Amino acid sequence: MSEQLCPGHLLVLESAWKSADAAAGFELGDQLFDLLWLLATEYRRRKLDGAPDRIAGEALGASYAARESSTIERNWRGRRSRTFTYNGKEVVMWQHLKIGIKDSTNRTLRIHFAWDDELGQVVIGHCGGHLHSPNHGRR
Repeated sequence: MSEQLCPGHLLVLESAWKSADAAAGFELGDQLFDLLWLLATEYRRRKLDGAPDRIAGEALGASYAARESSTIERNWRGRRSRTFTYNGKEVVMWQHLKIGIKDSTNRTLRIHFAWDDELGQVVIGHCGGHLHSPNHGRR
């Protein structure tokens, strides 16, 4: 989608492609497509217009989370798993989209991203299963 339907709107990092490959059995592709479409179009348009994350995120509905819980944000491993490198800089991507709530790779997915004002693009660092959470020891 990023190259065919919305070229220049999304920058999908290699880490996101790898996490997507690992989630190949995900069953809710229609929901995923709809969220990525809104991220690449309406969210991006609002950000280009100067909207703060809270306002731009409204375009994504209840699936959008601007932050993680304080437990995750204060946890070193939680922060590290949400830190991605591109253009020579490390960026912590707290913002994410959520599909599902269970520990099921087939029905649960997280898309961690950040807005890059210089590029005018949404940068996606992760598109796969839950990242590390101190409340779930196996991640």
